Amino acid sequence: MTSNPSSDTQAQNELLQALGPRDPQSFPFASLPEPTSADAKCKVALIRTGRGTFPKFLFVDGPVPRGPTFVGPSFSFLIEKEKNGQVERVLFELGMRESNKYMNPFYKMVTASWNLDLVAPDGVADTLKANGISLESISAAILGHVHCDHTGNLATFPKSVGLVVGPGSPASGENLATEIDVAPEVLEGRSFRELSREKDAWKDIGTFKGLDYFGDGSMWLLDTPGVRCIHHTDPSLLPQIY
Repeated sequence: MTSNPSSDTQAQNELLQALGPRDPQSFPFASLPEPTSADAKCKVALIRTGRGTFPKFLFVDGPVPRGPTFVGPSFSFLIEKEKNGQVERVLFELGMRESNKYMNPFYKMVTASWNLDLVAPDGVADTLKANGISLESISAAILGHVHCDHTGNLATFPKSVGLVVGPGSPASGENLATEIDVAPEVLEGRSFRELSREKDAWKDIGTFKGLDYFGDGSMWLLDTPGVRCIHHTDPSLLPQIY
């Protein structure tokens, strides 16, 4: 029996409308687990990669005309964790790159319409080097999700920089390369980790599930139903629809 994409989408939309908003106070709330070490802390630096002009209807609930826009920032975060005299550096998000540096025609078109004003043509990599931080000192880039305004340009980083993505992201290989808009060889020889809801040790954090990235309670990655799952980041128990 074959499914009808149109009716499937309609059924999903009806389900979402039937669910409606939920009161966050109605959910069990778990406090942040105690750290396991006195050194359970990280240093975080915000990197402004640029800004763009975005249509409001993509972000605001309710009937919004397609004309109005707003200016929104694009950030990356450098996270430094010191342990036993050694510093591990990871990046959370890679921001954006110039429109003409995207290979995907759709990404070129969309980002061109955003009137991007970027800090550096090649984004985070240029900014790090300009501030004396070696790219080889970065152990991994963690992507909150794999939309083009978050994935930056992984090709500007050496193969020693691994890639970490959330549950349900495209598998490593050609599909992932297409999503983050790099040639497949950019991923070859690079460590890759897709976080798993089944295999990783997630714990209750607030109303979400959290993963202790460094293992000492200094940094938690939260699994939230976000823009890769119908554009919600709230505890509304929405189904995992892509």
